[in-house]
Amino acid sequence: MECISTATTSALVNDSLTEKFSFKRELYHGDTLSYFLLLIAAKCLNVTMQASVDTRLYSHYKVGNPYSVSILHIQFVDETLLICVKIWASMEDVLILFEVIPGSKVNFHKSWLVGVNVSTTWLTETSALLSCKMGTLPFSYLGLQLVVILKN
Repeated sequence: MECISTATTSALVNDSLTEKFSFKRELYHGDTLSYFLLLIAAKCLNVTMQASVDTRLYSHYKVGNPYSVSILHIQFVDETLLICVKIWASMEDVLILFEVIPGSKVNFHKSWLVGVNVSTTWLTETSALLSCKMGTLPFSYLGLQLVVILKN
């Protein structure tokens, strides 16, 4: 069972409010409402990341010729891959904000930080700060091998 929310409220009965009472809503794994809530959480992450780009905390990663596609993150169910140019000073703040808005939880202990053209020292320090693992390229995401091909 996943507990979604606990709150207090009152009810309107015969045009009069009752005293406040607590309630809790739980969803079982596989409940159709849980998929809808996952979509809301995914949308919240999208809005949070886009706001970070708009305020210049992050930049899209551009691929293609001539850089015709901008990528900020890729999501599939509960797997998320954040892809952005190294302006990561407030990555933890963005992820914590993502936790607050939809009530989701980022499991930093299962998360990986992988860098391209950044120092190992920076990766080590940042992964320690975020309490996540440090990964290297190539790595697999949803069964696809991700590599970087550097142009001269």
